[in-house]
Amino acid sequence: MRTRRFGPGAVSAVALALALSLSPAAASAQDATAPTVQQIQADVNSGHAALRAGRAAEAEPRLKRAAEGAAALWGDSSPDAGRITILWGNALEALGRHKDAEAAYRSALASLERAVGSDSPEAALALNDLGGALVSQGRYGEADAVLRRALRLRLAVLGPTDEATLITLNNLAVALKHLGRYEEADARHAEILSARLAASPRDDDAVATTLNNRAGVLVLLGRAAEAESALREAVRIRERLYGPAAAPTAQSVAQLAGALAAQGRLEEAVAMQRRASSALDSAGAPAIERAAASGALGEFLVALGRNDEAEPILRRTLALRESALGANHPETATAYSLLGDLLLSSGRPAEAEAALREALARRERALGPDHPALLADLFLLAVAVGESGKQEEAVRLLTRAANLAETSLPERHVDRIGARANLGAALAAARRPAEALPMLRKAGDGLVAELSARAGLDKPARERLRGYRYVYRLNVTAAWDRASGL
Repeated sequence: MRTRRFGPGAVSAVALALALSLSPAAASAQDATAPTVQQIQADVNSGHAALRAGRAAEAEPRLKRAAEGAAALWGDSSPDAGRITILWGNALEALGRHKDAEAAYRSALASLERAVGSDSPEAALALNDLGGALVSQGRYGEADAVLRRALRLRLAVLGPTDEATLITLNNLAVALKHLGRYEEADARHAEILSARLAASPRDDDAVATTLNNRAGVLVLLGRAAEAESALREAVRIRERLYGPAAAPTAQSVAQLAGALAAQGRLEEAVAMQRRASSALDSAGAPAIERAAASGALGEFLVALGRNDEAEPILRRTLALRESALGANHPETATAYSLLGDLLLSSGRPAEAEAALREALARRERALGPDHPALLADLFLLAVAVGESGKQEEAVRLLTRAANLAETSLPERHVDRIGARANLGAALAAARRPAEALPMLRKAGDGLVAELSARAGLDKPARERLRGYRYVYRLNVTAAWDRASGL
């Protein structure tokens, strides 16, 4: 059975699988001009071993050769060809080739539907992985529909507490989170947690993983105090299982730092993040995990105004990500973005602009020009060029961001509303008040309406609502003053 573990923010790229055992029917269908069954099995076994070891670049050509050989030997209606193609898709995802992975999963799904039926557990497996590939491309609405179909199949065949069902349920929660449907995402995580607690000892790593995942959504809901409680339990579980300085423990500690930061407890967050970063360094964790920890530490230091201390940390983050992932990986782009944000807050807009242009270009190359992950890059770059006096370019960048948000996010998504607010502010700064004022009013009304629904949840949510209202009034006042010639 394949298992997938997910972090709080995104679908994991790599799924583990047991080595494929080819069916007797497939093994008997030998064709002298096609690869032998033994060659296919050898490629599957060695490719799968490389994938499990994190060597996706080594695994991908072997699994591709096996998938193509299986299709040539047994035809495109073979269940074995479908199973191998899913493994190939896993390797493509691990390499960040999400469109190629999508194509592999669609091909596998078609083979499996023809061979074993559209309501089979294996069709659900292909649908689950297809949904993950769609999430990775920012196609959250499509992913939602695909994952709901996978979930229906798994519930019908496997039941609500089977591990495979819980994996799909978690995938669905990730899609819902990206769609801004945080309450629904939290409800899915609560279902997973309930099932895990019923089936496992409380001190089980799967319980800790679920607590981590749910905490990420609770922070977005403005329920950071609840997230903190969940993460302290995850840390306790992992300390008991692995020890206080182990890498899995450090991952939960790092998330706990984020929950503390969300409550404005930045000094505590810095101390907690230093603990996580030191543990990951000492454990020899993969460079990407060490980079994530140092990047978060740098962000917290910037928020505290300790830019001189943060800058070398963020430059180390960039070096780690570029060496481990390459120039055009989304996480490398994020490292440039973090550095650019620091340079902005340090009053160095020209340097910030150069870093932020790199961030945008690299993320575009990695994800394409229409991925909603570009929204933050467009906003920060617009701020940088605006501070350099290039107001019309800032307007163009934020117009692109607003258009991208409208085509990729639901109407009430806070990032879509915020993109309109940002554009309205840029139009006001560019002395185009007639365009700015209605946009700011619409965005302000949307922000207030969206946050008012959450304002009864806790004090941080109420404080954010007051902040949005205050900024909205300032922006509308500025646009009105310019409209009046003041």
